[in-house]
Amino acid sequence: IGGRIQAVARAAQSPGACARAWNLARTTSSLLVNVVIMPWNVYVVQMTYLIYGEHAYRAIGLDAAADTSFGDIQSRYRFWERAAGTEIIGWLPGILLSVVLLAAEQQNDRMRQRFGGHKERLLQHLRQTPKGGQLYKNLCDMDSSPFGRSNEPGGEPPTQVLCFVLAVIFALSPHIWMCVRHGVPFADGHLAWITITYVINIAGVSWRFLERALLIAKTYKANLHECAFFQALSWQEHKSLAIMDPFPTRNEDVQNARRVLREGELRIAPLNLEDPTESKVWWHLREIMISDLKETRLISEATIFLSVTLSWFAGIICLVLLLDMHEVTSTTLVTAAVMTVMSFFTYIVLRRARDVNLMVTEHTTLLHNVVAEVNMPLRPQRPLDSHLQQERFLLQLATLIERQQPPETIASFAVSPQLFSAIVGAQLLLFGVTVLTFAHGLVALIVA
Repeated sequence: IGGRIQAVARAAQSPGACARAWNLARTTSSLLVNVVIMPWNVYVVQMTYLIYGEHAYRAIGLDAAADTSFGDIQSRYRFWERAAGTEIIGWLPGILLSVVLLAAEQQNDRMRQRFGGHKERLLQHLRQTPKGGQLYKNLCDMDSSPFGRSNEPGGEPPTQVLCFVLAVIFALSPHIWMCVRHGVPFADGHLAWITITYVINIAGVSWRFLERALLIAKTYKANLHECAFFQALSWQEHKSLAIMDPFPTRNEDVQNARRVLREGELRIAPLNLEDPTESKVWWHLREIMISDLKETRLISEATIFLSVTLSWFAGIICLVLLLDMHEVTSTTLVTAAVMTVMSFFTYIVLRRARDVNLMVTEHTTLLHNVVAEVNMPLRPQRPLDSHLQQERFLLQLATLIERQQPPETIASFAVSPQLFSAIVGAQLLLFGVTVLTFAHGLVALIVA
């Protein structure tokens, strides 16, 4: 509830009347639903216990058959004929997932504030460096500039409405399955409270997850865009003696960034790392970029980890039920939908996180290339003290970068090409088995 109240307070400060009205309506309705749904969930838990609690009656020495209240409830509802098992207990994992996402969002807000203060100090150092302040201003003034962006949570109203509609359809899928497969009335008076409870809880957490997943994917795309522009700033292609580009990862994006810098209105020139002043500007600018990458790290890691874990858990449960019941159920339908979204989201985000880590580690190669070119024979000689000092500085930067942890991790493991292949490969394998099994069972039902 506290988190929802904070969201309403933030929505009241949104710029623009239309955006403020939309955000207030969305956050206020979410707050009211959560205030109502909490006691309702407690009531539903009690009712479910009464209906399935015959063993509990016997455990304390009571006769469930002689207890009129228990018998009336059992005979009146007859859950097993008119309600899907997914609807009866499936909303409990949804509540747990919602709590974890909310806790991660609140902690991420604190981390974003801390990184915001750190970034301000870095900007002060950059502005105090000759050429640094003007360069950063020019970078921020570019059209669609990735620098100086804000990672505040939010999304466009049409996207939010689409996520809401998809979440409601997903939440209704078990009930629709029961209506189509078993002929259950869509509006069942006795069991409407079960469907309502499941739809409200699952639609809410699904809506939140979809919005968060889209925002994370958008943030990673912006991170790659910023890395590409930084790579373009880091190498003077027309002056370097190297034949191969030191930035092979996302090289097409880097080439496009070079063209934008070269042909843009501001005509921003790449930095010369042989120059002490420009190499210092490069280092401060890199630290600012790393701060931008880490600003939403907590919520991104938590969402990816939950996506992988939930996908595996749902897939294994689905396969166990299929082996036990020998037919597709509403759980199979829900699992296929969950794994489709989770697998696609995991692949997109992990691929971008992998590329971010690769692009950051390529700076070590760049620095060694610069030092090698400076020391190349028959080059114009520079003052020895200045030459040695700059060479030592660049090599120390390369060593420092090598010892730093990559910015993108999952459960403390750096997102490397090997980790990406292992996670995505295993998840896609389980996803393929689940979908093929579901399709086979569905065809068998249609033919029968």
